[in-house]
Amino acid sequence: MAKKFTIRAEGNITIEAAYNPETLSDGLTSTIAGGTTGAAGDASKNIKTFNKVNRNDLQVELLFDTYVSQGSSINLPFGLSVGASGGAPAGGNADVRDLTKPIRNLIMPTQAGKETGKPPLCEFEWKDVFFKGYITSFTEKFTLFFPDGTPARAKVNLTIVQNEKFNEALEAKGKDKCRKVRMIKQDDRLDLIAHETLQNPRLWREIVNENSSLIPNPRKFPENDQVGTMVMIPDYYKVAK
Repeated sequence: MAKKFTIRAEGNITIEAAYNPETLSDGLTSTIAGGTTGAAGDASKNIKTFNKVNRNDLQVELLFDTYVSQGSSINLPFGLSVGASGGAPAGGNADVRDLTKPIRNLIMPTQAGKETGKPPLCEFEWKDVFFKGYITSFTEKFTLFFPDGTPARAKVNLTIVQNEKFNEALEAKGKDKCRKVRMIKQDDRLDLIAHETLQNPRLWREIVNENSSLIPNPRKFPENDQVGTMVMIPDYYKVAK
């Protein structure tokens, strides 16, 4: 579990934010279908069922800062301070864009011309939040400058769309109308997932059977390409039979 907000990208790229996110928005969208199947006004026949569950885009605001105070100071948020005299910080005027540029590069094409290649697949982790996908929006706002105009503090807003592998896996198994899913995390175990979702760790084989195309080898679970994807949890009443 990452203590700081961490971005990992293809090519052995790791970026750690120095501060907790300013804001983080994560959620699910459920499509519910159903209608009256019996006589008019018969509410008992108006059955609603899950049609599809998708994870929303991840929205994150991060703070980056290069200002180092000297002498007497004025208190600022996030444990930062600025010299009361407005003098230059110790160590020179470090441009905060040097910290944000590696993230900006994750949204830029890596090749010139028409063949731009695919965007880098990234992993985003903070506390118990884990998201795997692509950065689709990068917005940078500078909020503090050194006397010479060099930006010292920036807020970066990211929009990340989930890797489509989750939806592809559901469609491949013909499971559009799923009831319950569980995201695979690093260092997960099948018996722990079974205990958490089915209240019985011995039912891990039922989860494997339900997700045979996603988990072909339970002994290697979880493999790198499985982390961040979703497993479907079998209906409890079917497992209990």
